[in-house]
Amino acid sequence: MSRQEIDFSDAAREGIDLCKRGHWDEGLVCLNQAMLGDRSALPSSAFSYLGYAMALRENKLWEGLNMAQLGVENAFYDADNFFNLARIYLLRDNRRGAHQAIVEGLKVSPDHRGLLALQGKIGVRARPVIPFLNRDHLFNIYLGKVRHSLKNARSQQKKQKSSKAGKKVSKKQDVPNLFDL
Repeated sequence: MSRQEIDFSDAAREGIDLCKRGHWDEGLVCLNQAMLGDRSALPSSAFSYLGYAMALRENKLWEGLNMAQLGVENAFYDADNFFNLARIYLLRDNRRGAHQAIVEGLKVSPDHRGLLALQGKIGVRARPVIPFLNRDHLFNIYLGKVRHSLKNARSQQKKQKSSKAGKKVSKKQDVPNLFDL
């Protein structure tokens, strides 16, 4: 290994460290410098961090996504690569891609704090109403919207009921909701 390759590898490690600490602009400079050398000698996470830095700071969403996907392909065992990929998908408003990246990353590292935080941020998708049909099927889309509006209506009723409970006592007997059975 030549002296020049060691410098590029060190630049990549320094760039990754800067990015992990939130110094994306400085990390982007180091990672771009590292990409000038032999890419096969670089740590695989350099690609995903460079991809996210490009997407975040330079608004190069497509190039950043390709770079992060390369990082995942080179090191599918590194949850940070999936974390960066998911964040790029969110920058591109691709919730489905982000969800898939989070799920794959959590298979690798179930305790990854960043992936768990992202999962909490975007939420967990409900099962399709008709499970044997595709999620994108017209029936599932329509029935999912109906289910969502019913859940919202019920939660509003519960809020109103709890606020009225202190004011007025009702003699009505509670009738069970058929959807809760």
